[in-house]
Amino acid sequence: MKRTSLINVIKVNRPHSKPSRSTWCFGRVGQTTGPYQIRPLSFRKHVATQSEEAAVKHTALYDLHLQHGGKMVPFAGFSMPVQYSDLSVGDSHKWTREKASLFDVGHMVQHRISGPAASLLLEKITPSSITALDNYRSTLSCLLHPGTGGIVDDTVITRLGPDTFYLVTNAACRDKDLAYLREQIALLPNPSDVDWQVLDEWGLVAIQGPWSSEILQMALVMAEATDLEQREFHLQTLYFGQCKHFILNVPSSDCGPAPILVSRGGYTGEDGFEISIPPFMAKAFTEYLLARAGPEKLRLAGLGARDSLRLEAGMCLYGHDLNDDITPVEAGLSWVVHKDRRVGGGFHGDGVILRQLQPVKEGGTGPSKRRVGLVVEGAPAREGAQIVSLKDGGEIGTVTSGCPSPTLGKNIAMGYVTSGQHKTGTEAILFLTFAPHPYPKLSVLFSVKSLLYRIWIENTLVYYSILVNPKQAIAEAQAPEDYSVATASSPHPPPRVPPRRLRRVLFLTSISLTSISLGIYIASLPEVITLTALLRPSGPSSALAYLPATERATEINNLITDHPLSKRLRADPQWTESRPHLRMPPIMQRHSLTASTLIGESKIPVPPLMFTKGDKGEELVAISYLGSDLCGHVGIIHGGLLATMLDEGLARCCFAALPSKVGVTARLELDFRKPAKSDGFVVLKARTEKVEGRKAWVRGRVEVLPMPTSGKVEDILTVEEGAKDGSPFEDKGTVLVEAEGLFVEPKWAKVKGLDPRT
Repeated sequence: MKRTSLINVIKVNRPHSKPSRSTWCFGRVGQTTGPYQIRPLSFRKHVATQSEEAAVKHTALYDLHLQHGGKMVPFAGFSMPVQYSDLSVGDSHKWTREKASLFDVGHMVQHRISGPAASLLLEKITPSSITALDNYRSTLSCLLHPGTGGIVDDTVITRLGPDTFYLVTNAACRDKDLAYLREQIALLPNPSDVDWQVLDEWGLVAIQGPWSSEILQMALVMAEATDLEQREFHLQTLYFGQCKHFILNVPSSDCGPAPILVSRGGYTGEDGFEISIPPFMAKAFTEYLLARAGPEKLRLAGLGARDSLRLEAGMCLYGHDLNDDITPVEAGLSWVVHKDRRVGGGFHGDGVILRQLQPVKEGGTGPSKRRVGLVVEGAPAREGAQIVSLKDGGEIGTVTSGCPSPTLGKNIAMGYVTSGQHKTGTEAILFLTFAPHPYPKLSVLFSVKSLLYRIWIENTLVYYSILVNPKQAIAEAQAPEDYSVATASSPHPPPRVPPRRLRRVLFLTSISLTSISLGIYIASLPEVITLTALLRPSGPSSALAYLPATERATEINNLITDHPLSKRLRADPQWTESRPHLRMPPIMQRHSLTASTLIGESKIPVPPLMFTKGDKGEELVAISYLGSDLCGHVGIIHGGLLATMLDEGLARCCFAALPSKVGVTARLELDFRKPAKSDGFVVLKARTEKVEGRKAWVRGRVEVLPMPTSGKVEDILTVEEGAKDGSPFEDKGTVLVEAEGLFVEPKWAKVKGLDPRT
């Protein structure tokens, strides 16, 4: 069936309702469906009042928010829900990342711009290639100020037909945007060639999350689409940045047939859709979506979760991360300037923006500042916090948005820094505006460069904060001791300043102690980084990183990975599979027996395969192959190697249960039961018995792993018929050596940030 454009604003009369009742929607001219007659009707051009409306407005879903326990707050002139009674902001954030949430974004301003000069207008006020935009395609863009290229507002532009466009702009910029568009239309050679309409009171909802496609697909199928093409349409074929309209009846209501516009996209970083709905149908369709999906799949979410979700995704909020003085290039939105527009220009501010896109070495100016993401150590950074260089104490930027990240478990922020300071790994000091003294909370741009560097800064500058701003400190040290005439005559003179000599002594002492700390830091950095990397537990993906180098190693690896014990643990979601030896840094591998020294064809050709239960160090199982030429003793394995394997295995088992995930061996008692034969498979089993504060008691043993005498993978299935269905620790085979150990976390491990899991 031929695609139909949404090219008319129409009025729907219900024959069975009161004669005065009517509604507005998009539709096709002259379409008749059942008892409903859809006929074209012209919209009046928008004329804004002086203040639009002084009172707080309500969206079409206001009553629905109250019914679901929405906590309403004023936002951009509307009463909007910040959260709901069933979930906290953090829980709602996680729900969106894992399932799906429905957001009311009806406060946003929806526009319809059409006419012969519509493309000309949009290409003048935005840097997007409007003429190249296909029907039912959307693009993020910016409305630009003439001359400066500053951002008036960010917007999404959708082409609905050859000369018809649908725009969504921010509610907080409503008055400014309306005045801007009115002015720009008036400057056209023939303003009457543009028909601009504001779709007031229309509903706009966003369904976001991994399950959004499944939920919306199910709802559209059951909503009785009016033609076969719509009923058979599958949302999997609707890609990001595309849209489609459906003319639907909402089941169990008198709403319909009416059109909705479904666009794939969103403001959370998750898969999702934004749905534009006629005013009379907004509440009924939203209630239908919620009821059809059920609370186990779809829940309402408010402004609080929406803000943290967009900040995690690195998306801007106008009025905070964007404003009239910031250009798209400075905001990291260079991609909204499409390729053909970079050559010919022709849009507002093209002289500034095109020079910023060109590097300085090629004759351009480049941007003077850059938008960056921040990971903050300490209290959450808020808008306006100052970002200061570690080198000279000078200000290099400002925070524009910040909040805790429920997904990362850290405080994150967004801000602008001077060009050259925006590279990944750059470190800086963040001044919190509410702090009475400049106590530094470290701010790291995008990624952490050095673990110990964070520790040194926090534990040194907390005592010697005078070094944070050396310019100010030097100025204060050189200030005259006596008061000025104005100060002396003040009824409340400042407190007495310490003598200049004492200040100088304190300053020089601070310099000396900091230099000593810096020397210790430089000398110990390689060892601490290596030790931290060595103790860092492996993630689940590291089990897939190993590729055998020889046929013999491949055969042994297959026997280990396909063993019934491996399959049983792999199928149990409580167990995590890994090969932690592969995470060991190269500088330490040459000092490790099992990771480097004993690696070889007839020694240990395959790294041990390890399974860990839970995230609190409950149990551990590690399967290894010990070759025939491993210890220099014909046919047997030296007890010292088994002791080393037990020490490492017991430690890996219990470290996750310790507060800082780090410990040292305090006691290890071994009981050798039988000689260990070489050229065979062994399994190490460990269990954390008790944890008290910084102490953990662990038991473990090394057993012979039953293997088929034929050495073939297909015969492995017969070797563990007697295995129990419970914990592998209870399946006791031929024990070679048993051990009991006590591991203690050292006090220095409590230093903030030394958790190796991070």
